[in-house]
Amino acid sequence: MASASYGWAQPTVRRLCELDQSNIRFCLEPDRATRHYVALCVRGWVRGSGTLEGVEWLAERIAKRNRRNLLREIWGVDLGPANLLSRCQGGVWPAVRYDQLASVLADEVRRAAMARLPRLRSKETIILAEAPVGLVGLAVMRVALSQGVSVINYVATGIHRRADPLTDREVLTA
Repeated sequence: MASASYGWAQPTVRRLCELDQSNIRFCLEPDRATRHYVALCVRGWVRGSGTLEGVEWLAERIAKRNRRNLLREIWGVDLGPANLLSRCQGGVWPAVRYDQLASVLADEVRRAAMARLPRLRSKETIILAEAPVGLVGLAVMRVALSQGVSVINYVATGIHRRADPLTDREVLTA
C-alpha cells in the first residue's frame, strides 16, 4: 500500500488513522485535493486546538463530514467550496502556507482569483495572500503570479515617476 507523506502534519495524521480506521484509506491514499484538505484541517485544528475537544474530535469527522462545513467549523469562517483545493499543486506545503491558503479562501476576491488559476503552487499562495486587494482583481495579477509582486512594484514606481496624477489602480491597470 502506498502511503502519503504529510511532513509536519504526519504525527497528527498517524493519530487520526489510529483513532478511526476509516481515516486510513482517506488519509494515506488521497488524491491531491484530499491531501491538501487533510493538511488544511490539521493546520486549522492545531491553531485552534484550545477550542476543540482534542484530536479525537477531528478523527471522528475528517473523512465523514462535508468538507466545506468541516473547514468552516475548524477555521471559524467559510473557506468556500473545497473543490478549489484540487488546484493546489505538489505535496504538503509548509504549515504557515496553509494559514495563507485559509486567508485566501476566506476572502471572496482572493478566492475568485484563485479559482481563475489552473493550478496553485505554494509560492503563488504567498502572493495571493499578501498582494494588495486592488491588485488581486486585475489582469496584472497574472504577471504578479509569474514574476512576483516586486516586479509589479518596480514597474508601478516607474510609471508613478512619469505620471504622478495617476492613482495606484490606474497605474496597475496601465
